[in-house]
Amino acid sequence: MRRALLCLALALLSACPAPPPPARHEICGNGTDDDGDGKTDCADPDCFPEAICVPIFESCANGVDDDRNGATDCQDAACAGDPACIKVETCGNGVDDNANGRIDCADPDCLGRPTCGDGGAEDGHCADGLDNDNNGYLDCHDQACAQKSCGAGCRCGDAGIPMEIDCGDQRDDDGDGATDCVDADCDGVACGAGCACHGGLPGEGTCDDGVDNDRDSKTDCADSDCAAAACGTGCVCASGVKKETACTNGADDDGDGKTDCADPDCAAAACGTGCVCASGVKKETLCTDGVDNDGDGKTDCLDTPDCDGTACGAGCTCTGGAKHETQCTDRVDNDGDGKRDCADTADCSGAANLCGTGVAESTNCSDGIDN
Repeated sequence: MRRALLCLALALLSACPAPPPPARHEICGNGTDDDGDGKTDCADPDCFPEAICVPIFESCANGVDDDRNGATDCQDAACAGDPACIKVETCGNGVDDNANGRIDCADPDCLGRPTCGDGGAEDGHCADGLDNDNNGYLDCHDQACAQKSCGAGCRCGDAGIPMEIDCGDQRDDDGDGATDCVDADCDGVACGAGCACHGGLPGEGTCDDGVDNDRDSKTDCADSDCAAAACGTGCVCASGVKKETACTNGADDDGDGKTDCADPDCAAAACGTGCVCASGVKKETLCTDGVDNDGDGKTDCLDTPDCDGTACGAGCTCTGGAKHETQCTDRVDNDGDGKRDCADTADCSGAANLCGTGVAESTNCSDGIDN
């Protein structure tokens, strides 16, 4: 009986199929479909949790090649639709927004925009709000408009900025929020008859009309607004009074009753060629030109004491109203009196000038003196 049961059990076991082999698992990153499910590496769901299969996306504005494909930020095709990479030219802001080398109306993106012109000249249209020549620069910002009118009372400065030039019309002509004298453009500029802007306020502008133009109880040169300003021909305001500056015109330019060199204002000033004002009179300073430079009837060395001690040429000095030879060994008649070197006994006598006393030379042939 026992043997029969054993045989029956063996028979049953031989009739059962063999169990399947254990399932294989995908090895991630070896390029093989290890588990035979038709999906390899990171394409197999088995690998989704693995670190090497977690997708890395390009961040489009961090300066890093996040997905390591050799293209960074906007250069990566993955960033094509990212807002950080979609650049459109903003027309009229003076910036090359899309970095294509063209600014504002010079960029095709701005074609037909309200601030863009028809390609005509900008000059003559420097206040119309249009980039007429479509070069990317509007009105005063265009070099073609430098120093040209940008409207009534306005001129384009060299730096591309509108400047106020009518400083008495009570209007902000250049649109910078400051009107007339309050605008720094107007400093020193006329703000009306007899008026000039000084330090942001109307001040004295005409300094020789005898009128207190700015009504501050100070007139002409007495008004600090007139410091260093002209008070007429040959006159300038200095230290609150008139000062004569033209010292050769024969006129009392500052009205103090003193003319040219007689006016202390002219001290040390030139009174013409070879002439300077000194001690209230003209003084000759050029003593070799044959001209009476100071008009006193005396010329060059004859003008004493003006020319005394001054050179009258090479080897010549003015002394006591006459020329005197001072170079006694150059074989030249330096003072033009017909005598040269030791022969000019009045100027060159004495051993100090290598000149003798008139004794025979034959007895003194080695003493270095023209005996």
